[in-house]
Amino acid sequence: MFPGERSPNNSNLDRFGGLHPDTGKISKLMFEHGIPYTGGLSGTANMIMGAIMEFYQTDKTINLLEAVVATIMFVVYDGGHNVHEALWALHQRELQGNPYSIGLRLVPLGKPMPSKDLFIADYRQFIDLYQNLPQTKLALDQSCQDAWIRTLEYFKQHSHYANQFVKERLI
Repeated sequence: MFPGERSPNNSNLDRFGGLHPDTGKISKLMFEHGIPYTGGLSGTANMIMGAIMEFYQTDKTINLLEAVVATIMFVVYDGGHNVHEALWALHQRELQGNPYSIGLRLVPLGKPMPSKDLFIADYRQFIDLYQNLPQTKLALDQSCQDAWIRTLEYFKQHSHYANQFVKERLI
């Protein structure tokens, strides 16, 4: 089975007493319909990057930027994460400094570093980190463009508000 073929499973909800009475409406809706819902940073990405930093201590030939992309590809393709969650975990590592930091600048120069609780991913800034790895940068640029086009297409087809936008602006 491939990640895209998986469907979320709520079979354990009843085993744990169902949803907490204070669960928000959006979270409840997501759980009831088996829709993935995220709201935090990725512990998996943090753990993988921690291991990579340990390996890097003994093997400086590891390209840390490539390791970041590989980590993001793994956690996203697996189906349990999105890019923002992985970047947020990396941002947390950067705030802690050495030995946790890998020297990423996830926020453009001149902009203040947000607190650990207020991270908003800047995908352009992230992609631009790969200037010296042109094939990777090209792949990231193309992936970002494809994702944006598909997001807008989905919006056009399914959003109640789609007719309020000029079609030429959507794609």
